[in-house]
Amino acid sequence: MKRWMKLNGKHRMKMLLFVIVVSLFVSGCASPGGIIRNSQGTTDYNPHQGSQGLELRFVKDNPPLTVYDTNDAHDKFPLMIEVWNRGAADIDGSTLDGYIYLSGYDPSILPGLAPYKRIAPLKGKSPYNSMGGYKIIDMSCNSGDSCATPSAELNLPDGVSEYRPRIQATACYEYITEASATVCIDGNPYTGIEDKPCRVGQVDGTGSQGAPVAVSSIEEIAMPGSVQFRIYVSNVGGGKVVDRNTITWPPATQGAHSCPQNLGFEDLGTLTYSVTLSGSPPSTACEPSADEFKLVDGRGVIFCTFDVPTTETYVAPLNIRLEYGYMQSISQDVTIRNIRTQ
Repeated sequence: MKRWMKLNGKHRMKMLLFVIVVSLFVSGCASPGGIIRNSQGTTDYNPHQGSQGLELRFVKDNPPLTVYDTNDAHDKFPLMIEVWNRGAADIDGSTLDGYIYLSGYDPSILPGLAPYKRIAPLKGKSPYNSMGGYKIIDMSCNSGDSCATPSAELNLPDGVSEYRPRIQATACYEYITEASATVCIDGNPYTGIEDKPCRVGQVDGTGSQGAPVAVSSIEEIAMPGSVQFRIYVSNVGGGKVVDRNTITWPPATQGAHSCPQNLGFEDLGTLTYSVTLSGSPPSTACEPSADEFKLVDGRGVIFCTFDVPTTETYVAPLNIRLEYGYMQSISQDVTIRNIRTQ
């Protein structure tokens, strides 16, 4: 401090400018959204974290809490939904697809709403976009939508002074979880050697993986010539897991199993999976089978055994892929009042 005071005004100004320049340089090393770039210019952000897929929200005042039917051709019922893809999978319309489905209202009173709209395309999080893709979906019925009267006005029946529906918007979409854990492989676990490079045991859970369904933990059991994994899977996104075969575009509205209106009990909790261990032949001993795996009360366990064609001890990546459909909803109460003049 004394040294600073001894400096004359000119030197103190130079020192202050130097500090400001250095501060700006350091802050410039971070890119928007909290993504830090390393010395190679790439980012260190990992999109495979978090427990969400899509996030839905009604646009403010769309719909309004109260709408008035004045018998005017300009009386509309606006409804728009904000959609974020908070997970790591891209909903591209080919590999993965999805849509918003409206329910809870009488379509003869609100004929200007489309019953469903497609979500795709909507990118997920990436090393360069930590927030994920975003779009606003206008649920107004336009030409080409599956509704009887495009751009129609409100249509309260005669004698009805007020109508109070609860508008529900349900997202049905396909999603993928990709998890990887480093595990210890010991081809001869019963030897007395104590200085092995790794030890078989409880594998640290991979946490959330940027998806609404997660591999919550992994247990490993080593045997001479083979290794078994218990893989625990949980629904962590707040919605419901459904068979991805119930999600097609355009959605089936009659007869066939379809999300959300024609789901059966057998469609709930259903997903498929694949598990691979680097350096080992593909497992032929996973239970339950990939096409029979279901979550019960949001949880399930996969048992997989791999042959270990060596007596060496080493670490290797265990890769898990889960494929499923997902369903989640938001709702809002609205009031439509009849103030028509006779």
